Amino acid sequence: MSFNTVINKLTRNRLILLVTLGILILIAIKFSVAAEQDKKETQYDSIFAMQKYIVNNDPDKQVFLGDMYYFGDGISTEKSYSKAFELYQKAAKQGNTEAQYNPGVMYYIGESVNQDYMQARKWFEKAANQNHARSQFNLGVIYEDGEGVRQDMTIAKEWFGKSCGNGNEEGCKSYQLLN
Repeated sequence: MSFNTVINKLTRNRLILLVTLGILILIAIKFSVAAEQDKKETQYDSIFAMQKYIVNNDPDKQVFLGDMYYFGDGISTEKSYSKAFELYQKAAKQGNTEAQYNPGVMYYIGESVNQDYMQARKWFEKAANQNHARSQFNLGVIYEDGEGVRQDMTIAKEWFGKSCGNGNEEGCKSYQLLN
């Protein structure tokens, strides 16, 4: 065999080897990309599974997820007042005071629902009767301003006093102003 024949054979073998390695690398990259995509889909599936679990089982987590929708925070939540409202109501019906306060706020300012001071008062009262200081303060404001109720400074002062007693600074200031 001549020298040129040997060189050509070695070069051809190297070329075949390089092409084979290149193909294997491309296949590995393709599988890696596909595996990463599956991993992302699995992560999103688990997030939605978590949301379903939260919605069905834990009022504190329902409020947390509701806040994510309300403020547009989180991995898979866009701002959605209607979803937040739905989650808050679900938790509120289970006695969660923060969840009872939140629909009150949404009714008071008209987010995702029509502004309705009577509904706001109803939700604030549920939380206020469980010593939720901000709800107590808001009830004081409702009675002081006569929003959806007959204006009544005595009842407003009562709610401000309860709010103050539960550590709400604004409740203390408002109580003092009515004295």
